[in-house]
Amino acid sequence: MEDQILFSFIIPHRNAPFLLARCIDSIPVREDVEIIVVDDNSTPEVLHQLKDIEKRYSHIAFIVTTLSKGAGYARNVGIELAKGKWLLFIDADDFFYPCINGILDKYILSDYDIIYFLSNSCFSDNLQKKADKNTPMMQVINKYLQNPIKEEIYLRFKYAVPWGKMIKASLIDKHNIRYDEVLAGNDVLFSAKSGYYASKIIVEKECAYCITERENSIVRTENQYYTDHRIESRIHLMLFLRSVKYPQYRHPIADLVLSYRKYGYLKCIQKCIYIIKEGYGLRYLIIDIYKNIIYYPIRKFNYVFHK
Repeated sequence: MEDQILFSFIIPHRNAPFLLARCIDSIPVREDVEIIVVDDNSTPEVLHQLKDIEKRYSHIAFIVTTLSKGAGYARNVGIELAKGKWLLFIDADDFFYPCINGILDKYILSDYDIIYFLSNSCFSDNLQKKADKNTPMMQVINKYLQNPIKEEIYLRFKYAVPWGKMIKASLIDKHNIRYDEVLAGNDVLFSAKSGYYASKIIVEKECAYCITERENSIVRTENQYYTDHRIESRIHLMLFLRSVKYPQYRHPIADLVLSYRKYGYLKCIQKCIYIIKEGYGLRYLIIDIYKNIIYYPIRKFNYVFHK
């Protein structure tokens, strides 16, 4: 059976068993597919529910960790266990559309390193209600589709999420690419590295993935603790981008830095000093802050004024 595995679906999970079951049900049941669920220290009650789910899905490997190190760590555990030629990462509260089965068949023998596909977004408790969580990545995709030659490097660096693509496992192994083990923003460095090192990429124009929105998700969580982790992830990304001479594709850090003003300007200044010392670069930090507080507000005002 192991020799037949071509696709490894890796799902990080924490305290969302009912959504996990929906997620699993959206993945094709095939002899060449394996599903790896890595639980990141869910509560005892949820772990008990997971045992019931495990009984229902005999074709799935359930891995339980007790370190509470976040989705990045859980995905890395999944990578180490994966046997497939292709890796697909899916969040436990999201799901695939049925066309994913055809996409697997279409690219099973392709020489692409990354296949991106289109996504949709809705609210997790009301699948008929549209959300906009996929909008930033769809903007990246659409920019590429309008001018593939010019915007390919943009897609490689700016598609900064784990979902909505399938990645050749050999690419990840060759370059030892792993997720940042931070609690927020763990995917930006992984996405940039895999995009940079990929020899061939393509965008499949079918909508195969639905990313759902929940009120208590990490993406929506705003506090100093998670902001610190997001800053760390953007510093790590910047260090890589500077090393390969593409700092212009960084994720600007000004919005995170300026959020510290609510804790006092001294805290904000201290965070700026820390970011510079860690290697982000004084020049780039100044540019980011200038754009955040001057350039973008003026451009927005001019747009509204002349509309």
